[in-house]
Amino acid sequence: MSKRIDKASVLIGAPQESIYQSFVKEEAFKRWMAPHDMTMEIESFDAVEGGTFRVNLIYDDKETAGKTADNVDSYTGVFKTLEPYNRVIFTVEFDTDDEKYEGIMEQEWTMIGQGNETEVFVTCRNVPEGVDQEVHERALIVALYRLADHLGAEIR
Repeated sequence: MSKRIDKASVLIGAPQESIYQSFVKEEAFKRWMAPHDMTMEIESFDAVEGGTFRVNLIYDDKETAGKTADNVDSYTGVFKTLEPYNRVIFTVEFDTDDEKYEGIMEQEWTMIGQGNETEVFVTCRNVPEGVDQEVHERALIVALYRLADHLGAEIR
């Protein structure tokens, strides 16, 4: 199992509650969580502690090889911790036969309010070795910007 940890953080000009709701509302999650070069399809989504979600990420470039099949990355997630307005922890496990992408990655999203702004930290633990660290950390920053954009908020 990988011991690698990838991190990113930004200050978003939005209150903690709005940011938290973007994790637990299916349509919001779908809008911002997908990488910029992919489309997200959600097969199931149960945002309660212990609840699961199933996602298909489809590369916009049909020639890009997916981890699961053709141009698709599929994964199952489990919501481990839902601490309203402060923290969301979930795991992600890719549906793959490629050993480089196997294992359970944990994503911890922490929200620290500063008035009407929120510092958002994401820490990914046990990142599969097949996931390039530089690319992944850049993708985490992009996700944070997409979150801010979804909320109509600025990055500070």
